Amino acid sequence: MKILAIETATKACSAALWLDGEIVEQFEIAPQKHANLILSQIEHCFSAAGLSKGDVDALAFGEGPGAFTGIRIAAGVVQGLALGWAKPVIAVSSLEALMWQGFLETGQTHWHAFLDARMKEVYFQSGHIEDGRLHAKPAELINLESMPRDGAAGVGDIAAEYPEKVASYKEQDLWLETYPRASAIASIASQRPDAMHLLNEALPLPVYLRNNVAEKPKSKG
Repeated sequence: MKILAIETATKACSAALWLDGEIVEQFEIAPQKHANLILSQIEHCFSAAGLSKGDVDALAFGEGPGAFTGIRIAAGVVQGLALGWAKPVIAVSSLEALMWQGFLETGQTHWHAFLDARMKEVYFQSGHIEDGRLHAKPAELINLESMPRDGAAGVGDIAAEYPEKVASYKEQDLWLETYPRASAIASIASQRPDAMHLLNEALPLPVYLRNNVAEKPKSKG
């Protein structure tokens, strides 16, 4: 199975090809440059793999949650390619990508994934790996005081912003600071062929979790 995946939900921008278990990937930390980078990254992946454009079985993208603009870029690019190439689409949580990356790097099977949602909140999802597949609960938006500490490993991008909140994970050597990657999106998508959205169906949309990015917490007093 051949899958093209893209991930642009955070400061990182990446594209990857899954080629029956082999990965070709372009990854760059490039805040606010995703729209300029992603198409060239896709082209580079096809060139490196020796494939013609569109010579894949499916497309996948990181559906979020994450930065509003970044998620829209991923969804828009994949929807355009799906229509142009007549390919099905698989949406994968960007938080799930983090958990899969954590599993590949450490071997830990139980994970909590976090992405900074600002306003003293985080995007959160928990899951575990069993028989080589990721199983996860729905993603949610939680406040920092609700961050769980139950023995599972933690992964995400929040350590620099909220070091005290990840201290207990670090004390047990159970924290991985990283961004979601397209290679993980592609790998998870390969596990879920039954999740493909065909062109005669509604294509998957971004997952925002927060309806209004401009909404500010009300001050007390």
